[in-house]
Amino acid sequence: MTSTEPIVLVTDKKYYGLGEPVVISGRSSKHVVALDLEVLQTGASSGKETKNAFKMTGQISLKGDDTFEFKISSPTMTLGDYRVTVSKEFGKSVAYFNIVEDPTAYSETENKNFVSTEQATYDIGDKLVIVGHVIPKTRSSYEAIPVYVTISTENGKPLTFIGQGKTAGKPSTDPQIKSYSFSAVPDMAGNYKIDATVTKSVFLPGNYVITATYDGKETSTMFAVIDSLDIGNKKLIAKTDKSVYGLGEIVKLDGSITTGQSSVQIVLTKPGGKTVSGGSKVENNRFSWTWQIPQKELDLITDPNYRGRGRLFLGHTRFQ
Repeated sequence: MTSTEPIVLVTDKKYYGLGEPVVISGRSSKHVVALDLEVLQTGASSGKETKNAFKMTGQISLKGDDTFEFKISSPTMTLGDYRVTVSKEFGKSVAYFNIVEDPTAYSETENKNFVSTEQATYDIGDKLVIVGHVIPKTRSSYEAIPVYVTISTENGKPLTFIGQGKTAGKPSTDPQIKSYSFSAVPDMAGNYKIDATVTKSVFLPGNYVITATYDGKETSTMFAVIDSLDIGNKKLIAKTDKSVYGLGEIVKLDGSITTGQSSVQIVLTKPGGKTVSGGSKVENNRFSWTWQIPQKELDLITDPNYRGRGRLFLGHTRFQ
């Protein structure tokens, strides 16, 4: 458990079922009697603002070698997203986990390299969150291997921005074109996270490809950028609040249109081909529409593409 961080923290896995204990472990760079612990629910399964969120605080005792292990278990922990923080005055470390209906639906992603974004579509000004996982490896010197992340257009052109060079160790006024790239050191479990901002000076509306390289292996994912305030763009723009939903959750579709019409027609096409029709009024060039996913698996059993995993992936569901 070698690291230069003041405190190292990992969970034994990423996804858990209801009632399943969450095991956290790690190490402190300084010997203290105990570290401060906080477990906070940051999101509910419905995708709405969390009410009566679970919160637990306490302390974790260190072992003689300055490592620790703690089991989190509570009957009041519900489906949703959670953040664990272990801290002391000299530093802190944060880890994330999710409680879902069917953890086996996600287990296939825990033992391979992948990269993804928290949203499928981002608006100008949004925070771009890149998350990923790798199978951890170390060099012979036990030095951590970083993940290198680059962003390019869907046509393969690397994303660039105008930066400033250096002259004799001092900033230069000469502009230089630099690639829009990042690097991150994965934690001991292989997870990593990168935060960036979708700025208008770098991103134009369109589709982009994220490529993550680790130990010579590449993985990639795509995301889209829109500019909802661009009145010169006459195209209809719409996006859902997220891309993965659970049974009974509400899908929220928001959009903008600048053609001057007073309403829009919305058609949702299910994986099996059946459609759900609806509509929305347009106010101040914006509209909103919601649809509730069936509460029970029985309601979806007639869908030949449904596999009983308790989650709906909107990548297989089309709006028009």
